[in-house]
Amino acid sequence: MVLVVSAIWLVLVVLATRQARLFAQDSHDLAILSQSRSDSSNLKRLVEERATTHQNINAYLIDKTAVLGFVEALEKLGKQIGVKVNIDQVNQNKDKLTVGVTVTGRFDAVWRYQRLLENLPWAFNLERADLVDNSQTETAEELWTGTFIGSALFRP
Repeated sequence: MVLVVSAIWLVLVVLATRQARLFAQDSHDLAILSQSRSDSSNLKRLVEERATTHQNINAYLIDKTAVLGFVEALEKLGKQIGVKVNIDQVNQNKDKLTVGVTVTGRFDAVWRYQRLLENLPWAFNLERADLVDNSQTETAEELWTGTFIGSALFRP
């Protein structure tokens, strides 16, 4: 009888050990699954944040199909502050648009146009700015000439 009880006890210990091992494995698998879900949630949040950042960056870049609109905006800007605007050059390559602009008017208006170019709502790099006093050769309304060359980046 002692032998039978010992055998049953041994079988129960083996079964309990096996169940404990299976329980531990299941707990480990659940922890991995939970971590995976957490990682997935974090990845989803990161993708959403990046999409917002991407949209914000794209707002500062010019669409390749909107070159004419950009040039018209430069002309309109000059008309609003009272300078005569002449677009001298428009060069478009793969990554950027380079624009040359000459404006003529009173000094304060030409200076303001330059400041507005430097603060356009797009990623516009003013690469060159020349201001020339033409008081000896021009009329009283057009004493100054500003020549500006700058470039704007295109959206990818």
